[in-house]
Amino acid sequence: MAYDVFLVTVPEDFDMAKLVARRLRSLKFTVRFNQKQTEDDIFDAKDARDAGKSGNMLVLWSENSVKNDWVRAAAAVGNSRDGMLVHAGIDKTIPYEPYRKIKRFALEGFTSRKMPEGFYKLVEELAEDTTLQPPDTTAQVIWAAEELVEWVKFLH
Repeated sequence: MAYDVFLVTVPEDFDMAKLVARRLRSLKFTVRFNQKQTEDDIFDAKDARDAGKSGNMLVLWSENSVKNDWVRAAAAVGNSRDGMLVHAGIDKTIPYEPYRKIKRFALEGFTSRKMPEGFYKLVEELAEDTTLQPPDTTAQVIWAAEELVEWVKFLH
């Protein structure tokens, strides 16, 4: 399956990642977020395939994630594809090189009731980079016409 967003985080930050994933899904992004990931997991071939099928890779940088090998391996894979990697900071931690100077969207203070300005900018960035095409309006018109025909048949 192709995803709009491949979400990269660590188990310690799952609460924040769930909020971000939920918000993105409510905006109709398809999000790949592995909630079964453990601290000892390695970024394997399946993860790389899923990342490769995604339009964007969103890395949630934090004090915990900068120390995690899985996150750094995932970020390296995303960095190898032009325009795929998107960075967000969930605290004031600055990631290591080569990500230190790259633009990060600030998500500090993000809750189920409050969205910081950085989240809105993040969504704009993801929407610009999404490789999926908008729905085909011709197909929608055909579907609506078929539904109308079925409804008329039902009424008679």
